[in-house]
Amino acid sequence: MNRKSIVDRFVTELGSISGVVTVSDNFKMWEDVSIPDMPCLIVVGGTETATYEGKVTVDYDFRVIIYGYIGGANRETQLNNLIQSVRTKIHSDPRSAGLTLDRQIRTIDTDEGMFAPKGVFRMEVSCWVHDIVTSR
Repeated sequence: MNRKSIVDRFVTELGSISGVVTVSDNFKMWEDVSIPDMPCLIVVGGTETATYEGKVTVDYDFRVIIYGYIGGANRETQLNNLIQSVRTKIHSDPRSAGLTLDRQIRTIDTDEGMFAPKGVFRMEVSCWVHDIVTSR
C-alpha cells in the first residue's frame, strides 16, 4: 500500500472543487492560514490498521484526515457548503481511481463557531486497500 499515492489522489480530486483556494498535503493549523487563502483543504495520512490473511495478503484500513478552513462572512453556510462538496467528491469515486477497494466517511467534526470569523472542520475517511505481502 502506498500511503502517499492515496493522499496525493485526494489532493488532486479535492483541488477541482469550485471556489477552493488551496488544497495541500502540508499540514497547517487554522490560525496559520489567512482569510484570503480560504477556503482551503489540508489532506494528511492518519492511522493504518493491517489485517493479515495468511502469509500472502493483507487488508489495510488507512485513515485519511481532511481539514477544511473557511473565513469571512456567512461562515456557517460556507462551512456546510465546503463539507458537502468534499463529501460529494469522496462519494463520486469510492475506489479512488483504483488505489482503494472502497472509501467511506467515518466522522465529520466542526469547530461549532468557536473560531469565528474562521470556521474549521475535520473529516476522517477510511480507505480500504487489499495488498500482497512482500515480506513478513
